[in-house]
Amino acid sequence: MTDSKENGCPANRHAISATMEDYLEAIYVLADRDGTARVSAIADALGVKPPSVSKAIKRLSVQELIHHTPYGGVGMTSRGRKLAQAQVRIHAVLTRFLADVLKLPTELAEHDACLIEHAISPETVERLVEFIDRLSVRGERGVFRKTSESPRKRRAADRSWKSRV
Repeated sequence: MTDSKENGCPANRHAISATMEDYLEAIYVLADRDGTARVSAIADALGVKPPSVSKAIKRLSVQELIHHTPYGGVGMTSRGRKLAQAQVRIHAVLTRFLADVLKLPTELAEHDACLIEHAISPETVERLVEFIDRLSVRGERGVFRKTSESPRKRRAADRSWKSRV
């Protein structure tokens, strides 16, 4: 864990801000879905203006998390992909915990997961996974385990699971 701030709250566990994590996650999801992430699609997904996306792309490129072709798409470096996959997984675990265990409405669970995902430690995420697995909330063991599957494959698996229920 990183050093604590004066008020006892830990500093961000990554070298990038929560906002940049959101951009990275959006780029990852869009690139997985569409093959590439375009500035306009990123702006739509995050509810921001294209110039804000352009600034974020420059910052993420400098950190070697993405690569961008002017007037083309945005792709992920292997380091950026790993970071984004971890963020997507954390978001999914939190959303499922909030919705399935705490029985929050899906929209609220999604919103709160977005807020929490930037501050939660990897250790806490793993404890949540273990807790949910013990409860067998979804009726299947291991639903929340780490996976290298793409979001597309996970969505297909989720649809398959839902059709069996």
